[in-house]
Amino acid sequence: MTFIFYVLLMALITFTCRYFFFANVVHYSLHPEIKRLLKFTAPAVLTAMWAPIIFVSDGHLNSVDNAYFISGIITILAAILIPRTLPVIVIGLISFGVLRFFTEATIL
Repeated sequence: MTFIFYVLLMALITFTCRYFFFANVVHYSLHPEIKRLLKFTAPAVLTAMWAPIIFVSDGHLNSVDNAYFISGIITILAAILIPRTLPVIVIGLISFGVLRFFTEATIL
């Protein structure tokens, strides 16, 4: 019972905070310098998510011959060469799938 209460309370708080700002009930604008700094938030969060996956495994640095590292390099090169996002994602997923399949097949 208390679990459901807390979940509903968190949902209400989250909805209320977002509603007031998105519905323009609160007329508040950030300083231009803060707006400029907030543009770096998404790349920083995404880097914090993908960097450990590619470079760290079991608390140790990965070697350069694993599927995560090689497909990460392929995806970075594709992102540099291709301006559209969807083809880069597809190239990254396919490269990881192929590398993972062949590395797993050779281990077994």
